[in-house]
Amino acid sequence: MARKTHDQETQLRYLAEAHSKQINDIMSQNKLLEKQRDDIVQKLNEISAQNKNTGYLEKMIKYLSDQEQKNELLLTTMKQQIDMLQVEAMKKAMQSRHSDHPESRRIEKVPSHPRHAYLPFIGGGGLSSEISALRLTYLQNGGNDRMILAHLQELLTEAQMIEQREKRMRPIRKKTKREHGTVKWHMNEKLINLEIENQQLEEQLFKLQLQRQKNSRLPWTTHGAEVEKSVQLPKFMRENTRQNIKTLNAELEVLKQELQIQKLKRRVKTSATRRAIPQALSVLPMEEDRPDTPDLSKHLQIFSHGLEPAPYDPITGFVVFYDYILGLDPTYRVCRLAVSLCNGGLEMGSPSPLPPIYCESSASKLRESKKQNIAILATKQAVPRVRPSPNISLIIELQASGGYDPYGQEVSRLIPRGWVKIDIFDYQNRVISGQWKVPIRILPVKPSLTTGALNGVPQLENTELYIRLVNARNADTQSLYPIDVNNSVVYKYPPLTAAYFHPEDLMLQSPYYSSYLTTNMQPTYGDMVDSPPSRNKIWTQ
Repeated sequence: MARKTHDQETQLRYLAEAHSKQINDIMSQNKLLEKQRDDIVQKLNEISAQNKNTGYLEKMIKYLSDQEQKNELLLTTMKQQIDMLQVEAMKKAMQSRHSDHPESRRIEKVPSHPRHAYLPFIGGGGLSSEISALRLTYLQNGGNDRMILAHLQELLTEAQMIEQREKRMRPIRKKTKREHGTVKWHMNEKLINLEIENQQLEEQLFKLQLQRQKNSRLPWTTHGAEVEKSVQLPKFMRENTRQNIKTLNAELEVLKQELQIQKLKRRVKTSATRRAIPQALSVLPMEEDRPDTPDLSKHLQIFSHGLEPAPYDPITGFVVFYDYILGLDPTYRVCRLAVSLCNGGLEMGSPSPLPPIYCESSASKLRESKKQNIAILATKQAVPRVRPSPNISLIIELQASGGYDPYGQEVSRLIPRGWVKIDIFDYQNRVISGQWKVPIRILPVKPSLTTGALNGVPQLENTELYIRLVNARNADTQSLYPIDVNNSVVYKYPPLTAAYFHPEDLMLQSPYYSSYLTTNMQPTYGDMVDSPPSRNKIWTQ
């Protein structure tokens, strides 16, 4: 038994040794294979790198082959010329031996300067070595003409200078091209990124402004749930929205009560003014039964407070309420007003742009049936410390985006579309306070035109700007009134104040508006006289 166990142990030992030997062989083979794989990968990388540079190598090979052809042509021509010179030199030597007359020698020596018979040199790669080899062979074959040797030496020096110049210029050109290309690429990338960020910021600003306008135009009986559904607030305002809405509703209820009290007070105060307009009062009970027509009596009572003629305070100044724009072109998407003060036809400072507003489709039943856009501005602008003068006026420029330019390209930025001029003070240095609708005129802007001469400028389609001009002390009461497009019937055309005239206005009076340019026919702004239609309407009629 002991012998059998000993034999088994020896067999197991042999098997273990054989197994370990096989494992070592396999490990060594694996290492060899891995090394071969690394070599193959390295060769493949080298081949791929060579393939990348194939285009450059092909260009270089083509350039070198062309240069070799040029060098060969040049060498052949030079050999031919050298042979011809040797033959001519031998002929001259024979002739000089046979001729004894010195003048004949001078005459024969004159054509022995063929300096301009060589072809122009074309620079190449190894031309200097070729020329030196040619010079050496010429000397070895017994050539001893000094002119030929001097000419070959000149060619050799020129070839060396050209080759050195090319070696200096090549790396500089490559570096400058590469650096210029990389810098240009980086600049283009930065500009594109900045343009994208700018567009995103503009879109966010427009959205926030639109949300603010929707908040300001919400009805008085809006509940908190409806506000949350209709208005999408930004992230930094979503946390306390319900609490803010509750407080806003409470404040709105208080304001409603105050408005009711003010309405009752005004009804008592305006009893005398109602007697002065019996025709309007006789129509009012009939209009209460019509849901589609606005209640004119309510509008007259609400909007007349603080708009009567009153002394002007130059310290507090005046306030302009920009309510809305009606009759805009349906292709307009965003519009903006740029306002500046003008004194006697000269602008006072640079124009101040108002916030841009998204245009909406008109849903009012009081406008024409033609499809038009409206823009709810809902913006007020205070102008303090202005010395009163009938020459001071407002220049308002309408800017809009949308539509197409004369080349058929879509207009995506705000460009000027029209303008208007509004007088601020009358001849008694009082603010021409009231609710005014002002027709927008076509371009170009001409601040030197008077309001009377402005009627000769065609209107921009049916576009009209609705504003309220009040003294600064009445701005708080006017800011409480809601902005509604249906109240547009209350607004009137501003009066014409002939504050100053220009010679061209007096010489070129329009036959349609000559009566409006005279001073004795100017109505006061309390009469609320409508301005005449624009000239394009007269032409169409």
